[in-house]
Amino acid sequence: MEMEHQPVRCGPSRDLRHEKVGKEKRKRISVRFDADLHTGIGFRKFSETPGQTPKKAYVLKEFTSTSCVGICSTRCLVTPQCTSYGYFPRTGRCTASNLVHSQRNDLTLFDVDVTDGRAFYSQPPLPPGCN
Repeated sequence: MEMEHQPVRCGPSRDLRHEKVGKEKRKRISVRFDADLHTGIGFRKFSETPGQTPKKAYVLKEFTSTSCVGICSTRCLVTPQCTSYGYFPRTGRCTASNLVHSQRNDLTLFDVDVTDGRAFYSQPPLPPGCN
């Protein structure tokens, strides 16, 4: 079975527009996150590790009533120092965390339960050439 090739994205899209303020013409920059809110796929790719979420000591911010994993991903993207997040689909709880992808196998950092649908999402290292 051949897998479909997808291009590597290295950063957000930028949309440069000009706006006139009085006699002065300014550049206005808007940044698009290009995220699919239902899958959590945005300009930063997060990798899923089912059955675990960060322990409270590693949570930067907690959100309730999060309707899907994509919104949780976006909340992480706009939370300073967030590099990963935990999501509980049954309760809508989203936890922004500063744990990194390489720590995902250290179970002393996580609450583990494979029966409630929870998952940990972390950003794998970028491919060479993407900073």
